[in-house]
Amino acid sequence: MDLSSNDNLELEVLEHIVAHREAILFSKDLLWQYENEYRFVSISSDSSEFEVDISGSLVGIFTSYNFPDCYKLNLLSIIEKFDIYALRIEWEFGVPLITQWPSRDGS
Repeated sequence: MDLSSNDNLELEVLEHIVAHREAILFSKDLLWQYENEYRFVSISSDSSEFEVDISGSLVGIFTSYNFPDCYKLNLLSIIEKFDIYALRIEWEFGVPLITQWPSRDGS
């Protein structure tokens, strides 16, 4: 692929995506094999956006012990908006301690 010329770049990228679509869209690194996920692909000549209703599919959010304070208010608004919970995982002598947070008062 000659990247010095922009003339055919878009076509070459499209050809690459079509040729390797299965690997690009439907495979993941083995490090993440324990995760369960769904991937939606829409193939259409219509370029308009569409939405998929996933309400009710998120139960909660896990954060680490060092979750940035600057995002706590955002997290609180998300858990209230979607009526879910947030859990924080901390480690003490190699044992995970899981606590619910932030509380409704934001602490």
